[in-house]
Amino acid sequence: KLTLSGDIQIKLQPSFFNLDEIVVTGTRTYRTLKEVPVLTRVISSRDIQQNDVVNFRELLELELPGLEFTRMGGMSAINMQGMGGNYILFLIDGERMTGEIRNNVDYNRINMENIERIEVVKGAASTLYGSSAVGGVVNIITKTANRPLQVNLHSRMGGMGENHHGINLGGKHKQWTTHTALSYRNTQSYELQNTSYLERRLEDGTVLTDDVLRITHVDGSLNRTLDQRIQYRPQLGMLAEVKLGYFDNERFNAGMEGERRRDFYKDYNGTARFSWDINTRNRIEASYHYDNYSKYDYFVRLGTRESNYTSILHNPRVVHNAQLGQRHELTTGLEYLSEALTTFMFTDDDFRTTDSYVVFLQDDFKVREGFNIISGLRYDHHSA
Repeated sequence: KLTLSGDIQIKLQPSFFNLDEIVVTGTRTYRTLKEVPVLTRVISSRDIQQNDVVNFRELLELELPGLEFTRMGGMSAINMQGMGGNYILFLIDGERMTGEIRNNVDYNRINMENIERIEVVKGAASTLYGSSAVGGVVNIITKTANRPLQVNLHSRMGGMGENHHGINLGGKHKQWTTHTALSYRNTQSYELQNTSYLERRLEDGTVLTDDVLRITHVDGSLNRTLDQRIQYRPQLGMLAEVKLGYFDNERFNAGMEGERRRDFYKDYNGTARFSWDINTRNRIEASYHYDNYSKYDYFVRLGTRESNYTSILHNPRVVHNAQLGQRHELTTGLEYLSEALTTFMFTDDDFRTTDSYVVFLQDDFKVREGFNIISGLRYDHHSA
């Protein structure tokens, strides 16, 4: 017989679900999470640390019910509430990612240690972002410096030759802010041999058993990212910003395939942005985004490489937000998208180019507290 006596103490853990957090993705305006009229889920840097993952796909699967990734032809395919990758738009600091293969971006480009938060809009956002956002938007907000000097070193090692190292270095002085994020991740390829013989059962009940143990090949990779962000605030409510990014990934194909060929992926991107709070009711933002993603094969024995995919994106945009009276907030924008693509599936090496001219307008009408009506119009003119 066990008897317990004494006071029972229960310690409550504070909730980190912050409804006063500022989000921007759902309406292209700065709102607190409790005021935004579009269903928005925020994954904070604290959530990322608690999950202790280095893989962006694993993080989304852990944090977002109804989202899953499957493997298709060596690539990750996303599905969110029944919508495939061609209906889910991925952004980094509000800018598109090019290099979509089988309707999925290259998630290896994302440096997990450089994420401040992730804003996920579930549901249609096509007025502001186009038809690729019918299923939702995932906006990755990267870190910036908020102290005179801040340094963050991270390193982890695991089995099968896994190494992950990086540094975040930033500083703030008067009107200037700078932040640099560098990441290095290496995983060796390896083989797993089955411990039992594979059995296959035919329709007539016959069982066929392999006479050799099968081997599963697991590819390795060498991944490097570099992101640089510089901000200048000449006066209150005005911000000029430049962002530069570089990514390369070498995939070590396992087995005999790795002795013959290796896959290389590279990306260069840059963004220039200027925003100005003209007054308490008007805000304007102008930006230009460039993204160049390519993939090529390296043939080990020949010492040569062959390009098989290149995608280039140019995307200037102007957005104006206006507060009309006490109940209406109007968002208008002009956007130009130029996408150039060449791939091994084309009969020649020429680029195929498409140009899109976009005008959009969205009105957020606040009927009363907790009840908003959002209406919008969007016109896209495509030319190829």
